[in-house]
Parts: sequence; C-alpha cells; structure tokens
Amino acid sequence: LGMARLGSFFGGGAEFSSRHSHMILANIFGDFSAARSFMVKYRQDEDLGLDMHHDDSDVTLNVCLGKEFEGATLSFCGYFGQDDHRKHVHTYSHRVGRAVMHLGTHRHGADNIISGERYSLIMWSTGPYRQTEAYKRIAERNLHGEDKDEPDAICLSYTHDPDYGEYKAYPKGKSVKPASRRLHISRFTPGEAANKAMQLKVKGGDDVKAEEWSLAACKYKCAADYATSAASKVPPELLSALMLNEAHCRIKLGEDQAAVDLCTEALAREPSNVKALYRRAVASISLHEYGAALSDLLAAAKLEPSNKAVRAKIAECAAAAKREKENEKVLYTAMLGGGGNTIPHVAKKAGEITPSTQQ
Repeated sequence: LGMARLGSFFGGGAEFSSRHSHMILANIFGDFSAARSFMVKYRQDEDLGLDMHHDDSDVTLNVCLGKEFEGATLSFCGYFGQDDHRKHVHTYSHRVGRAVMHLGTHRHGADNIISGERYSLIMWSTGPYRQTEAYKRIAERNLHGEDKDEPDAICLSYTHDPDYGEYKAYPKGKSVKPASRRLHISRFTPGEAANKAMQLKVKGGDDVKAEEWSLAACKYKCAADYATSAASKVPPELLSALMLNEAHCRIKLGEDQAAVDLCTEALAREPSNVKALYRRAVASISLHEYGAALSDLLAAAKLEPSNKAVRAKIAECAAAAKREKENEKVLYTAMLGGGGNTIPHVAKKAGEITPSTQQ
C-alpha cells in the first residue's frame, strides 16, 4: 500500500507520513535528519512475505495494525558488516497494536503468511550517524556471503546473497545477479575456488541421491562457477562433468532446453563426450526434436559401439519419431475432411493417440 492509502487507517492520507511520523520518530529516536513512512500488506493471494534484507534506515519502527492472521512472523539475524550477519537471533510474532523497533542494519525478513491478512505501518529514520566514518566503512563494504560459520538457512536471501544457490534452491522465477556472483567468486584464490567446487560437487551428489533435483542443480551450477575461476587448479574434465550433472537434474525437472544448452556447452569443450551426446539426445527427445536426438545418439554409438543405453535410446527415438509422423498424418487427414467426424487427440507423449468424437 502506498502512502496515499494511510488515510484508510488514520484519516490523514499522505499528510500522516510527513507530519505525524516526524513527531512520533522525534519522540522515540531523538535527533534525526529524515523520516519515511509506508504501509505493507501480506495475504495469501498477494505478497506472502519479504526476503531477508537490511533497511535503508538507521532505526525502523514496525507497527502491526491488523487484521486477523496466522504466520507472518518477523525473523531477525545478525548485523550488516558482521561475520555472524547470517546467524538466526530471534523470530518475533506480531500482535495487533504492538510495535517492534530495530536498527536498519539488523538483517530481517517477513516470513510467509499462512492465512488472513497482516498490515503494518513502517517508519524509517536516518540521522547524523550516516555522516560518521564508522557508517561509511560499513556501507562501502559488501559482506554478503562472508561468514564465520555456516549460515542459517532462514537467514539466506535470494535477492542479496550471491551464494544463495550453494545452500538452497532459488524460488521459481528468481536467480542470482550475475555481476554480484562474479564479485563473490573473485574473492577466492584459485586454490580456494577449487576446494569450493569439489565440496559443492559432493553436496550436489548427496542431493541427487535424495532426488532433490532443484537443490542439486543449484549446487552443480555454483560449483561450475568456482571451477571456472579455479582454472588449472582443478582437473580439466571437472567443468564438463559439473555441467552434465546439472543437465541431468534439469532433465529430471522437465527443464529440457536448459539441459540441451548445458550439454552443448560441455560438447564445445569435449566434442567426443558420450555422456553429453546422450543427455542432449534425451532432452531433445522430450522436446520432440527427434532429428537432433538421433544425430547425437548415432555419434555416441560410433564412439562407444557397445553402449547398451545408447542403442536402446536410438530404438526409442526412432519409434517416437515414427509415431509422431503417424499422428500428424491422421491429424492432417481429419483437418482436410478425410477422417469422418473423428478428430484425433494427440497426447503430450509422442505417439499416443486417443480418438474423440466431435460433438
């Protein structure tokens, strides 16, 4: 909700922000140079929560105004600039009519609401502290991703942490910021990057065993970033192996085009990699690109004539291509009026035809 909507609660609209917030914040915080007030709302069919972050304030006041709700707690971690900034400290449960006050540098996030609606008035204040050398030293440092110990999962931010994918799978539609990720990787020496790549490869393998495909895919992708940076400090075949491991996960997730792209990148490095040819073919079959799949499988069979999996997939690919041609023939015949009043229903899987009578 924007500031103009404040009137629905206080009868003053945006005027409340400019006048009352200064009065309230002055009484609570003392000397300050600026203040900003706004509303937030969480509900099931809108915003469920808010990712971990720091506020652009010196001090924040969060007042719960309603309504009835379950969940929507506020979790706090450490402070910006500290090596424990991703360690969980406390989870606060909102109550209507009560407020919580905290420093803007205190990492926090609004946990997902379970039911109902929660409205809160947020007041930010800034003051002379921003002009101090202590603040400037902290503000100019990007410490996201640097920790004394393993971060707590609840304190990770998919928006701000460039190493989020090393611990958790990104929410749908979210991904790492490339520039932020490059900056993070650059902090490690080639030797350190090599160790990180190998550690993440092992962790990704554990996720594969548990069939946690999204987690594994993220770890393999992050491991590949480190392997690229490590250069000669890792075995030359490691980067291709990580790409192909991620491709396997993408296939399991139904992200076939991503798998094709990964395999293509691996083949640019190792043109005779049978696993890359095979997995690209598997993904291509799912995309109904039978010609491309057959080409890869025949190339793989030439490299490894005794590979039973490749031979079986060639037969499967040829059969699927044949069925799809038959589907198309029946469909075209019906469209041209040569198939009576029966129109075939072509299922998602190639070759499956279920006739349905047109009403």
